[in-house]
Amino acid sequence: MNVMNIIAGALAGLVIFIWLTISWMALPFHGESLSGIKHDAQIDALLIQHGAKDGLNYYPSYEGMEQGEYMELAKSVPNIGIMSFSAGGFDMSNPWAYIRGLLGCIVAGILVAIFVSVLPAGSSRAGRILFCTLFGAAAFFCTQWVDGGFYHFPMRHTVLQLMDSMVSWTLAGVVLAFMVRPQGAAADRN
Repeated sequence: MNVMNIIAGALAGLVIFIWLTISWMALPFHGESLSGIKHDAQIDALLIQHGAKDGLNYYPSYEGMEQGEYMELAKSVPNIGIMSFSAGGFDMSNPWAYIRGLLGCIVAGILVAIFVSVLPAGSSRAGRILFCTLFGAAAFFCTQWVDGGFYHFPMRHTVLQLMDSMVSWTLAGVVLAFMVRPQGAAADRN
């Protein structure tokens, strides 16, 4: 792995982060797939009173119930598949969430740059872009698709996540296809 491949991977990660930022903040799709629950101090108190803890929570809880009993309850009452909860609130202006996201995208970009660098010599640029697109699809199906099923995400939201993965990794693939040469490649085939 040479320095140029690391730089290419970091740039690919930056491209992914930029796409995801645009997709979530500027395009209307994700906002349409999420619903907010109106703030109510009584709901705040009830969540804490009934055991919501900082971190990931679900509702209803199965604590103290047999599996069959819980399955019947879950069919008959409102459910929250998964909810990120903070009793003290979230500081929405804290840059750490964005920095963490950017760093994750950069690490992923560098890892895929390594994958691209070990493709057979003579792999075409189009083939390298397709490789990255398919990597994005594979990563989606073994993570977000599984989570979406377990936690009952609406299919519209799940499909939007797939589209984000495919678009972002295709864009990253363009960067990597032009900057990373497979091992032993003397010249790129277009």
